[in-house]
Amino acid sequence: MSAFDAIDLITKKAAREELNTSKSQLRFLTYWWSNKYNKPFKDPLLHQYTIEELYYEYRLHQEFNEAADEKTTQESDKIEEQKQDDAFAWAAAEEAKDLEEQTNQGGNNNNVTITKDDEEWMKKQIEIGKETFGDSFGEDITEEFSDEW
Repeated sequence: MSAFDAIDLITKKAAREELNTSKSQLRFLTYWWSNKYNKPFKDPLLHQYTIEELYYEYRLHQEFNEAADEKTTQESDKIEEQKQDDAFAWAAAEEAKDLEEQTNQGGNNNNVTITKDDEEWMKKQIEIGKETFGDSFGEDITEEFSDEW
């Protein structure tokens, strides 16, 4: 086995090992520090750290990221709530305008005109409903309503 093959095996194992020993934890934290600060493993500054100091720096970095994510989530939630409140306010204003228009027109919206085409369409829909749901479909609709149309 060549030195390169041995290195491949060692790195494959190290990248997948469980962090249940102090050596594996030190390897992980060394890799994390090197990656975070874009420094080589042989950097003298890295070797001045104890495992506890590396772990502290790692956890502090993780906590700052989590706190930033929480803050971003809270801000996003506030923005979404504001959008929803604005939409409800707009809808209420539109309803108020419509109500005012109806009031100004005398409040009589019963002038709906149903054409013969509309009646034919409704009868066809009732027939389709009877085929789908049975002959009792539409029995609650009486002829008195058709006079209002």
